[in-house]
Amino acid sequence: MTALFVRAGAPGLDKHLPWLCHNAASRHTVHEVVDVAALSAGPRPDVTDVVLLDPSAAAARLVARRVGPRLRTLVLLNASDDPEADQVAADLGRAGVLVLGPGSNGYLDRQRCLTIAPHVNLCPPEPGPVWLVSQGGALVTVLARALANAGIGLDRAMQVAGAPTGQLEAVLDRFVAEAPPGAILLAYAEGVADPDRFFTLGARARESGRTVVVLRAGTTSAGARLVRAHTAAAAGGYASFAARAREHGVACVRGVAEAIETCRLLQVLLPAGASRTLRPAVASTSGALVSLVLDAAAAAGVELPAIRSAGEELSPLDLDAVPDGLQRLGALRRSGLTDVVLYAEQYGPPGIGAGALADLSSGLESGLPVFVWTTDRHGGDLPARHVVADLGAFWRAFAGLVAIGVLAVVSQPGAEVEPPCSAVPAAAHQQTIRRVYDHLAASGVGVAEESSEPETITGHGRFVVKLAGAAVPHRAAVGGVRLGVAATQAADEFARMADLARSLGEGVYATIAPQIEGVRAELLAAVHRDPHAGLALAVGAGGAHAGTGLPVTLVPAHARQREQARAALLNGIPTTLRSVAAPAVDGLIDALLTYPLADGEGLELNPIVVTDAGDVVVVDALPLTA
Repeated sequence: MTALFVRAGAPGLDKHLPWLCHNAASRHTVHEVVDVAALSAGPRPDVTDVVLLDPSAAAARLVARRVGPRLRTLVLLNASDDPEADQVAADLGRAGVLVLGPGSNGYLDRQRCLTIAPHVNLCPPEPGPVWLVSQGGALVTVLARALANAGIGLDRAMQVAGAPTGQLEAVLDRFVAEAPPGAILLAYAEGVADPDRFFTLGARARESGRTVVVLRAGTTSAGARLVRAHTAAAAGGYASFAARAREHGVACVRGVAEAIETCRLLQVLLPAGASRTLRPAVASTSGALVSLVLDAAAAAGVELPAIRSAGEELSPLDLDAVPDGLQRLGALRRSGLTDVVLYAEQYGPPGIGAGALADLSSGLESGLPVFVWTTDRHGGDLPARHVVADLGAFWRAFAGLVAIGVLAVVSQPGAEVEPPCSAVPAAAHQQTIRRVYDHLAASGVGVAEESSEPETITGHGRFVVKLAGAAVPHRAAVGGVRLGVAATQAADEFARMADLARSLGEGVYATIAPQIEGVRAELLAAVHRDPHAGLALAVGAGGAHAGTGLPVTLVPAHARQREQARAALLNGIPTTLRSVAAPAVDGLIDALLTYPLADGEGLELNPIVVTDAGDVVVVDALPLTA
């Protein structure tokens, strides 16, 4: 194999010589540096890689004519704007040649032992599973160094044109064809020329145990404008791009930190590329750090189940809060109830923390993946790729991999679980709901009259039959709601719902109520008393429009915020009905702010319907215990 470095521009080769690093173990038989005129002497069928320094149209045409069919890669280094040269390069790309550049930020191919590293410290990088490709030259530098700091190795690194020319898809095509299972393609993308091809290749990569991770530019309107100004790339809509990426198993990340954490998780947890179902454990010598880990996971949408064995809590584990902390950590590691541990480290005098790190290091040697969260990049004897610096980015990356089906979290089979909260008896729950409805009615808010005795419901309209009780907040998940039930079938439907309630245990019961007709809008509202932050309201659109039309607005429940909550609710009501509904909306806010709550308690009203007549009616209420 021959790598050909071709001097094509007036400045000459001298200024580029420091950029060319030739691996001593190169599998290329020859590394040649030639003037462009040398290509005129005859064909070069032996050439497999060409680097054009300061390429011109004439040099590009000579490469197209003189280099034989073995050519695999053409790197346009330090290219000047020349549409004709770009066209020749595009023609080569269509012929199966991987065209990289134009740019001056380097190229690395470990498999072919070819490294060109201008301005970038890519030589010699730690070997690893990551193919790095960037449509922005500076991001090659940023991401390569960030990966190196995280102990994540590179297989290839390359820069492609910022404009969507199809080079990104060509790199992805070669990734699917050549990369081994477990490989990661990390791409900084400002635009995609052929979305259908891009996502099809992304899905094919995931199906074969490889993962594509995209750091997408233009995620905000300001960012999109900058992308267009920078490269004329079509930034497109980020939300639609991210949604389509998830459907095809492509991880879409925001920011360098999240990109690095995604690669870290993939390298450590999926070295062979196969998807995994995990049972994560959390431990630390600090209860505060354990709390921060759990909070960060929950904020990213990752729920971490507790692990108990033989009556002892093994996760989350505060080693300093129990006399046998290190023994419990060892028991957790050996129990088989977890297959990944996140340890939050604090530093001080040597002691239990050092012992914990030593224990986890031995676990790592036995095949148990371990991550250490710390703020000073020190994880004892653990390799850098196991040391997490940005906890929020780590869990967002984890959630992103869950979203595309690469990772999953389940409760531990065989592990003891916390007993469920004792069920609130049906009679007690009915009394609480009655107090809520009486409180709402006293403020001028309408309520749906429901009953647990079907014979009290009369009329010829339609009915709603549903489950009730403190233990069934999500009725639809268990078939606990029947809408539009005819009067002639109401008794039978109620009987079936009552049977379902009994099967779900004590405290669950059936109710029936007339269905409200002429609904024009749905709202939701909730109040919560936090022992530290005080009273807060959450209001917004409900039903099919929840989270899409009117956003949920969380406001501290002070007098000056009443107008904010009022406006948020009225915005979810058709304009023609707002003046009629306004008094009831004011009453609803009054009722929420004055409802008696202890610390940690709350009240959810969902749905709240607005009728053709402008009536505001609470259909369902859910008291929340501390």
